[in-house]
Amino acid sequence: MNQEKALDPLPEVRLCHFSTGRLRIRIDRRKGDGAYFQRLQEKLAAHSGYAAIATNPVTGSVLVEDVRVSPAEVASFGREAGLFELDLAPRSRRGGVQNIISPLKTVDSNLRRITGGTLDVPSAVFAALVIFGVIEILRGNFKTPPWYTAFWYAFGVFTKTLMDTREA
Repeated sequence: MNQEKALDPLPEVRLCHFSTGRLRIRIDRRKGDGAYFQRLQEKLAAHSGYAAIATNPVTGSVLVEDVRVSPAEVASFGREAGLFELDLAPRSRRGGVQNIISPLKTVDSNLRRITGGTLDVPSAVFAALVIFGVIEILRGNFKTPPWYTAFWYAFGVFTKTLMDTREA
């Protein structure tokens, strides 16, 4: 059983927060392991002499406070002490909106490539909504869906595109 523990890879650690003199990491794989976090706190305190070290086994987090604290130093300590592996490579944070935007960016770049840069997703949506509005007017459909809603959305897409162009 001890051999299995020795062969067990070091738990990966996420850098949650870093500012001058304050660093918080999360060790999700060891969440709830009070003995591990007690040992980690003792080793950090003995090794570094940081002003304050707080571990929380319930949340799986470690907070280190000191003016001298650096992520690289904590990563090096964790690896050398055989406690954890802190990856300092920057990671992109993808939330719900990013999960929607990312495929749209791909569609946008493909549309630009296919049309030689003359058409992108916002301009295609704008044109489609204006055309939809005109078709609804020609059909005499003034009730559902309202043609003016299509024009309003087209205007919104158009102004958003203008704002994005100015910021770039």
